[in-house]
Amino acid sequence: MNKFLHSEFFHNSIENWLIALGIILCAIVFARLIYRIINFIVLQLTSRTHTKLDDIIVERLRKPSVFGIILLGLWSAFEYLQFTPKIDKTIDKAFAILTVFILTWLIVRITNELLKEFLGAYSLKNYGSTDTPLVRVSQQTITTLVWGMGIVVGLNNIGFDVGALIAGLGIGGLAFALAAQHTIKNMFGGAVLFFDKPFEVGDRIIIDEFDGVVTDIGIRRTIVRTLEGRLVTIPNGFFSEKAIVNFSKGPFERIVSKISLVYSTTPEEVETAIVILQEIGKEKREFLADDAVAFLENLSAYSLDLKFIYFLKLRLENPRIRTEINTEILTRFNHAGLKFAYPTQQIIVEKQ
Repeated sequence: MNKFLHSEFFHNSIENWLIALGIILCAIVFARLIYRIINFIVLQLTSRTHTKLDDIIVERLRKPSVFGIILLGLWSAFEYLQFTPKIDKTIDKAFAILTVFILTWLIVRITNELLKEFLGAYSLKNYGSTDTPLVRVSQQTITTLVWGMGIVVGLNNIGFDVGALIAGLGIGGLAFALAAQHTIKNMFGGAVLFFDKPFEVGDRIIIDEFDGVVTDIGIRRTIVRTLEGRLVTIPNGFFSEKAIVNFSKGPFERIVSKISLVYSTTPEEVETAIVILQEIGKEKREFLADDAVAFLENLSAYSLDLKFIYFLKLRLENPRIRTEINTEILTRFNHAGLKFAYPTQQIIVEKQ
């Protein structure tokens, strides 16, 4: 047995290999113990404090601490063993990269959770939701920056000339920036939409030829459901180039209808038409912000023009209400014998 333990394998005795394996197993057991202590004792203690900062840090620390302890055990085990200088150098570089990876992972976990907690509370207070472009853009930006710094530090620790590498990537970076300019433009557009707030989810807007209700605002795009029911995906950069009409920012939607009657309509029939319009406005009063107004506006070239003005309270079903009002006008005017005008031309032929 003693002879077996002292026999060599890859420049180390079997006894040393077993001791190294024991160190690794002890590190794994210790890591699991630390995880349980954090889970069942430390988190219970932090939950009794008045701040959530310690809860966030401890909770985000659990998994990285386990991997960190196991990595420390692996490093101790390999330090106990003897290898050639070339292998030792390779192992040192591997541990340097893994150490930077775990530390970067830990920082990303903590910062993302802190952003979610504090920016989420701000978003919930001001916008009624914790899932807003501000939170998502902030988390993605911080994650990209921290991991980028982690990669640079890791490469520097294993001997790479980071400055020369960045200089060599200059032309490639320029090409990438040109290719990604639309994506970057849309991401900045998403941030501008959040801070300027020209509209929010649930608002009815008109931009370019699209008229509909905003259903989602993302980092790069906004989704609008048109009045016809179609979903339209609009890049956020588009909003910085076009005028936006937001019906939901005001207290009501103003509707102006022009109704033209034929010239053969008598003054009494005109009064009847105005009364009908006023009655329809009263019947739909629950949907209106104010009393409807109807009057004879103009005596045009081929018609008597009535104007019917009313103010709809902001509702998603406003198109349906407008349809009901217009249908009621058509029905009652036909029942009263009122005739709608259309362009006509009268030709008089004189006999010689």
